[in-house]
Amino acid sequence: MATLLNTETGIEVTLVAHHLFGRSEGIIHTLLAEANVSRMHASIIWDGESWNVVDSSTNGTFVNTKKIDKGDKTAISLGDHIQFGRAESTPWKLVDDTPPCSMLMPISGGAYQIALEKINAIPSEDDPVLMIYQSPIGHWICEGPEGVGILNTGSNVAANGMVWQFIDARPDEKTTELERDPYLSNNHIDLQFYVSRNEEHVHVKVSGTEQQVDLGVRNHHYLLLQLARCREVDLQKGISQSEAGWVDKALLGKMLGVCENHLNIQIFRIRQQLVDELPGCPFISQIIQRRTGELRLECHSVAIQGGALENAELCS
Repeated sequence: MATLLNTETGIEVTLVAHHLFGRSEGIIHTLLAEANVSRMHASIIWDGESWNVVDSSTNGTFVNTKKIDKGDKTAISLGDHIQFGRAESTPWKLVDDTPPCSMLMPISGGAYQIALEKINAIPSEDDPVLMIYQSPIGHWICEGPEGVGILNTGSNVAANGMVWQFIDARPDEKTTELERDPYLSNNHIDLQFYVSRNEEHVHVKVSGTEQQVDLGVRNHHYLLLQLARCREVDLQKGISQSEAGWVDKALLGKMLGVCENHLNIQIFRIRQQLVDELPGCPFISQIIQRRTGELRLECHSVAIQGGALENAELCS
């Protein structure tokens, strides 16, 4: 992650895609204490290819001791020094110039900075109250007990008393291109289950978008199996594929004999495995869909061999 180092104090600042510097607390990202600094002094912006400094101050901003033109974008690179307000102010050094990543920035409640990956459990993998992942066209999706929503820069995210602010890594000029997100669909994914008679072992194979992957045997595959059975029971009743398979989360926990936290852990592990194994499958992280109090499996087809089929009655 791109980083600025205060060469006097040793403080490091992780840059977000549009990072504001100044002395107007609550508006900017990094507070500057020097007397010559304006309320909103300057920005460092990722334009999709490089980092740039834009001065908006009264007293100026300096790159490698040279004052830059107000309002213009001045490209910076690794090792460059930036000073705010006057040429003698404390230099900040660009010590990492990698592109920005989307982040959760801590606001309160003991929260800590989180750099978002393909799929994320918040606050932790051992207690995944929320799951955050990226849709095929770039939107970040937050899923939790209250349902599913799209995160925008400035959105607050809360879990277990901790609060974060979401910061999107996408350059501002590209964000508007991604406003329409087709609703997530896995209508090309096929799942095959091979279940032992005692249901202790569930082997899963998945195919879709010209990929075939053997997921092997995992404990969390039993959850996937139960969701698949609920879906098949609804289809047999004549319920449409778009609505088939919704099951009450509390009932699902009872079927599996696990508490809500352990159920969330298993959902996260399923998604993480699928995202890792099928990186070219755009909707795979949404194979388990959620709405308030309910879950479902969303795919094209399911085939189940073996197992105790009477368990499907629990879904009825």
